Amino acid sequence: MIVRCCSLLLTCHLPARLLERVQPSTSSFQTLNTIHHWLRECHLTHLRCAQRRRERIRQNPTRLLQVQAFEPSPKVYLRQSTQLPADARYATLSHCWGQYMPVKLERSTLQAFLDGVDIDKLPLTFQQAIVLTRSLGIEYIWIDSLCIVQDSDEDWANECTRMTSVYMNSFINIGANAASDCRGGCFQQRSWKSVNPLSVRLTYIPTSWYRKPVILWPKPEGGNLLDHAPLGSRAWVVQERLLAPRTVHFLKHKVVWECDECQASETDVTGKLEDTTSKRTYLAVPVAPCDTAVNRANLFLSTWREIVSFYSAAKLSVATDKLIAISGVAKYMYEKRQDDRSLQYYAGHWSHGFELQLMWFVDPFSVGTRPQTYLAPSWSWASYDGHVIITSWGSRTLWATLVHIDVRPVSDSFGAVLSGFVRMRGSLCRAVLTHTSFDSDEDSDEESRRTLTLLGSGIDVHFSDLVWDEKANEMASIDDDQNPVVLVGVAQAETLNDRPLQGLLLRVTGQENGQYRRVGYFSIDDEIPRSLEDQQKKEREWAAFGRVYEEPEEDNFGALQHAFDAMDMPAPFYERMVEGRYEFTIV
Repeated sequence: MIVRCCSLLLTCHLPARLLERVQPSTSSFQTLNTIHHWLRECHLTHLRCAQRRRERIRQNPTRLLQVQAFEPSPKVYLRQSTQLPADARYATLSHCWGQYMPVKLERSTLQAFLDGVDIDKLPLTFQQAIVLTRSLGIEYIWIDSLCIVQDSDEDWANECTRMTSVYMNSFINIGANAASDCRGGCFQQRSWKSVNPLSVRLTYIPTSWYRKPVILWPKPEGGNLLDHAPLGSRAWVVQERLLAPRTVHFLKHKVVWECDECQASETDVTGKLEDTTSKRTYLAVPVAPCDTAVNRANLFLSTWREIVSFYSAAKLSVATDKLIAISGVAKYMYEKRQDDRSLQYYAGHWSHGFELQLMWFVDPFSVGTRPQTYLAPSWSWASYDGHVIITSWGSRTLWATLVHIDVRPVSDSFGAVLSGFVRMRGSLCRAVLTHTSFDSDEDSDEESRRTLTLLGSGIDVHFSDLVWDEKANEMASIDDDQNPVVLVGVAQAETLNDRPLQGLLLRVTGQENGQYRRVGYFSIDDEIPRSLEDQQKKEREWAAFGRVYEEPEEDNFGALQHAFDAMDMPAPFYERMVEGRYEFTIV
C-alpha cells in the first residue's frame, strides 16, 4: 500500500524504516549514477523514444560549446557547425534568463568564445550544466545565450526557425528548474526529510488491508512540481520539454526524469522508470495508431488542444514571442504527426476542423488580457496573453462555416504574423447585456453576467457559459444599442444529455461592413426534447435514477434559435447574404 502524504494518522505504533537515504545535494555521485541508469534504460529499451530517434533528420546546430577535459584549464570553446563531426552528441540547457545575464554571445565577444572561455567566468547555472554534460560523457552543449548572437536580429531570427532541430537532435536536455536566473545553479541542497519515503510496518493490520508495509511519501509542495517551479512557468520551456528526446529536471528537492515513454523521480521506491501519464508524452508516437484518416485527424487536433492549454498558461517576457515560442512544436506536428499534406497552419490554428478550433475561452481562474501590441487576429487564442482552453470536440453540427482565411506571416508560416482575417458564413443575432444592479448579492451578479437581451425580440436568454475575453468588453455592452454584441453560433455538440450550442461574441470594428473583432465565447444547453424520440430518451435517462423527467421552465435554446432565424441584421453588420445566411469577417 502506498500513501502519498505523510499526514496519515494511525493510532498504532509505527516502526519506520528509511527506504534509501538521498544525499543532501542533487550534485551527489548517487544522483549522477541514477541519471546514468535512466539514460541507459531510455536509450536501450524504450520503444517510443527509439521511434522518435528514427524520425530525426540529423542536423547539427549552427554553433555548439565544446566541453573538453577540465585539465589543465577548464574551458569551453564555441564551435561552428563546419567544425563539428556529423554525429556530434550534445546536451541542451533549459533555464530562466531573469534579469541577470552577465555573459552572453555578442558580435563583440564572438572571437573570445571561439578562443575559449574559462568555465569559472560563466554564471553558476552554466558551470554546473557543463560539469554535468562532461560527467555524462557528452562532449558538446547548446546554451541559447552562448550559442545565438544576442545583438543580431538576423541571427536570432534564423536560429528561432531551427529550434525544432536543435532540441530534437539533442541527446539530453538539462532543466535548471529551481533557479529564477542563471545564478541559481542546477544543483540544490536539500533535506532527506523532503524527499525520502518511509516504509512503515504496522503492528496492527486493519481488516481488509494487505499485509505489506505502508509507504509514507513526503507531502508534495502543491500541484505539479515541474509546472510550478520557476522554469515551469516559462513559455519557451514548453517547447523545449516537448521537443527534446529526454529531459532531466533539477528541482529544489529532487531530480525528475521525462522522456516519451515515462516520467520518474530519484526517490521512486521501485528504482525503475515508471510508465506514467505526463505532459511530456504529448508528442509520443501513439501506442495504438488510429485506423482511419478521420480518427488520425481528430487525435492530431486533440493533441494540439492540450498543448495550447499547457503552453498558454506559461509566461513570456516578450509578448510578441507568443507564436514564435511554440512554432517548433507546430512545425514538428505538421511534419511528423499528420498525413494530410494539404493541412495548413494559421496563427496557432489548423485548417482541418478550423471552425471547432475557434471555440476557445479564457480560463476564469487566471488573469490575462489582450496586449496593445499586435500578436495575432482576435479569433486566434494567440491574441490573448493568458491561459485559454479550447473546448473538446466530438460529434458536431456546424452552424457557421469557413469561407476564406488569410494570414500574413512575418517570415516563417509557423511564427509571428503581421495580420489576418477569416470570412465566415452563418446566422447572426444582436444582443445587449441585461441591465441589472451590480450591488446585488454575488449569485445574482453572476447570473446577470450570463444574461443577454436579444434585440428585436426583447427576450432574455440565460447562458450556461458566457465568457468575455476581457472584463472591459462586458461592461461596455450594458444597454449599448448603438454598439451591441453580436452572437454567431458556430457548432452544436451531440452529448448524452443535451446538445449545447457554442459560439462567439463579436463586436463590429466600424471600419468595413460586416467586419468584427472577437470579444468572447458562449455556450447554451439544448435540454428541451425536439421529438417524441428525444422525449422518450429523456424519460428513460431520468427513470434510471428514479426520477420523473420535468421539462425546464425556460427554453433558452429555443429562444436563441428563433432569434437567429428571425433576426434582420442592418447593413453595417454583414458583407452580403448568401443562401439566406450572412457573410462576415473577423479580424
